Amino acid sequence: MSRKKLTYKSLIIILICIIIIGTIFSISSIQIYNMNKIRKFVSDMEVLEEKVLYLKSEYLLWENYDPNEAGNFYNYLQSKKFVNANSASNIYIEDFQKIINELNQTATSNWNPNLDQILSNYCYFSPSAILKNFDIENPNYYIIINFYTGNIICKNGMKYNGKIFYRHYDLQENLEIKENKNEILPEIEIVENNGLNKKVKITLESENVANIGEIYYLVGKEDEDKKMCTELPDYQYIIEEKSAYFTINTSGEYYFIVEDTNYMQYSKISIKVILCNKPILENDMQGIYFDENGNEKIITNISDANWYDYSDTNFKPAYAKKEDGSYWVWIPRFIYRKIQDDLKIDFVYNTSQTSTTNKSTLNYKLPSIFEDNILGTWICDKNLEYYNIKSADFFQKVLTNE
Repeated sequence: MSRKKLTYKSLIIILICIIIIGTIFSISSIQIYNMNKIRKFVSDMEVLEEKVLYLKSEYLLWENYDPNEAGNFYNYLQSKKFVNANSASNIYIEDFQKIINELNQTATSNWNPNLDQILSNYCYFSPSAILKNFDIENPNYYIIINFYTGNIICKNGMKYNGKIFYRHYDLQENLEIKENKNEILPEIEIVENNGLNKKVKITLESENVANIGEIYYLVGKEDEDKKMCTELPDYQYIIEEKSAYFTINTSGEYYFIVEDTNYMQYSKISIKVILCNKPILENDMQGIYFDENGNEKIITNISDANWYDYSDTNFKPAYAKKEDGSYWVWIPRFIYRKIQDDLKIDFVYNTSQTSTTNKSTLNYKLPSIFEDNILGTWICDKNLEYYNIKSADFFQKVLTNE
């Protein structure tokens, strides 16, 4: 009997899991479907916009246009057999008039109050007329076009973030799909430093944006192979924080592109990550670091991201203090190459000579202080000579004094 109960419980748990997975998949599919509809709408309206500009230029030839005369654009549109928006063929006259009145109160760009609030300045197009005159695939729009101003208004509009947009100009501004239009910059920081791996946190701080949907990353400026952070084994998203956490296991300069659940991408952010063997504290040592004001701070966690950073962009070696008050600085195992005054440093995994960047290190040497297969070594820094100097000067001093 107990086995049957266990089986029933297992089936219920499996069924619940299937329902949850199905719900998540369903929500994701709906979001993708809605975004594809929005993109098609914007694309179709942009095609119409191009056609309107073309027809306006074609009119100049048709009229043999003289800028000193009034012209006869209305007759030209009639010759194309375009239906005036006030015509009985427009069964949505009242709907369009309401939209125009609303836009006249709210529109700020691509809107001429003298010409765009007059319905008779528009031509009306049903889906069949759009297909016939503009050759747009599978149109499902009832629109009016003001050929004088180029304004295109869709009766049903497109819903995004709880609001209906009747013009693609307004929708584009809201989506902020143009490069550098969005001013919200995601924040990135190292929250855990374990030497040969670092835990990264990326956050979308603003309350006015959606949650993070995906984070793409590239390693180095020349990298064209865009990868997804969600595929990393320990990727975690905490919705209450609007923050994503994941671990980096290879040294390099990382570029991240954050995309929210509305498929809007934000400005690219980057961080340089240099991995090396973590400091190993001796019995009478306590890890310390110096804050931006030079104040000495004691670490309580050896994974504290404030303790050290061996990247040349934010160089800060690990320090420790002994009971006798002496200061010690950690030199992680590294290899080097020197050509004239040009010193190149690469950190290695454990006791190997394999670079943590996973790149070729041909002609690199191992300093003699590491020949006993040690992960790193502490150097007494009585007068803090190694503190607050550049990365290149630091390792030049190490090699000079070994």
